[in-house]
This record gives sequence, C-alpha cells and structure tokens, in this order.
Amino acid sequence: MKNFKGCTAVITGGASGIGLAVARRLGEEGANIVIGDIEAEALDRAATALDNAGIPVEAVVTDVAQRDQIATLADAATARFSDIHFLHNNAGVTTAGLAEELSDTQWDWVMDVNLNSVIWGCREFLPRMKAHGQPAHIVNTASMAGMSGGPMMAPYFASKFGVVGLSEGLWHEAKVSRSNVGVSVLCPAFVRTGIARSDRNQPDGMGGWVLEGSDQASRFG
Repeated sequence: MKNFKGCTAVITGGASGIGLAVARRLGEEGANIVIGDIEAEALDRAATALDNAGIPVEAVVTDVAQRDQIATLADAATARFSDIHFLHNNAGVTTAGLAEELSDTQWDWVMDVNLNSVIWGCREFLPRMKAHGQPAHIVNTASMAGMSGGPMMAPYFASKFGVVGLSEGLWHEAKVSRSNVGVSVLCPAFVRTGIARSDRNQPDGMGGWVLEGSDQASRFG
C-alpha cells in the first residue's frame, strides 16, 4: 500500500512505542486509526493525542492474549470505519530466565501475546480484508530475535521465530492466490519502547522478574 488517505488502520500495542509511532504516521497520511492496547490509561492518552492532531481515532482496550478480544477489536473497527485496509499486529512482551525454570504461565503468556495473537489477528482480519477486495496489507512485528537466538529469553526468541515463519507463509499464500492483501514482517533491533517493563502487564500471580541491562526501555532485537 502506498496511499493511506481514507483507509482504516488497526494497530495492536498502539498506545506507545512502535505502535503509537505507526498510528501517528499513518494518521498524518490520512488514515483512520484504530488502536488496541491492554493499558487503558496509556490508550486514552494516545487517543487524545491523535485526536488533538486531527486524526480520526477509535481506541479499544484489548488484551491480545484473549482471542475473543481480538474479534471485539475487529468488530469495533468495522462498526466505526467500515472496511479495514491495514492491520499491524504489534503487541509484544518478554520475560527473562532459564528456559526450564520459567513457569508454564510465563511461557503461555509470552507465546499468546507474541505469536498466538498474531495468528488470531490474521485469521480474524484476513477474511474481512479479502472480502472488500480493495488493496490491503498486514504487518506483523517480529524482531531481530526472530532471526537469531540467545540466552535467558527462550520464550521471546521462540515466539518471534514463529512470527517470521507465519508471515513468510502468509506472504507466499498471498502471492500464489494473487490476494488483494499483502503481508510483511517487521524485524526491529533495539528500539526504545516499554517492552523491558513487560511485567507491568503480566497475569496476576505470575511472579516478578527483572530484565537486567542499561537500556531498560528497549525492545530486544
């Protein structure tokens, strides 16, 4: 897609970081913006900032680890702006520790937010985007961690490798079927976001952790 004027873009993890930056830029290009995020207060601030900039925006509190909430996000976007042309599956979290010592809850949380939510998002939005037949596109945020692994973050690496594989598979399917919906995967390296503070959104009772390092506000790539 090259022209976003009048299009509708849906972005998860849209209250801050990469998601908010994408929302702002697409809004400046003339798109209607729908942002989903688990953090209600941050989401409200982001929506207010976009609205003050003259960007049409709908904000939906969304926990992407819950599949039904992704469907709710899609329904809200359709109800407000009708056809959806751009989806950015961007929400992400991480945790730290030896792979065998992390709990099932920690593993499930990272895999649900980082990988399963992308699968669910594509499965929920793709049929809607194909149905209207207009040019459309999906971007899935992976990471350089989806290209090469490392220690102490096995769930994160596994999830991001999965996003890369999923995206490449969808790209080939779109090419073979000559679909109106293109697919890309974004693999950032170090970006100043809040992912190193993912524990603020972890499920109750999961236990604390600390991601050591000098750049506590960076997305690990």
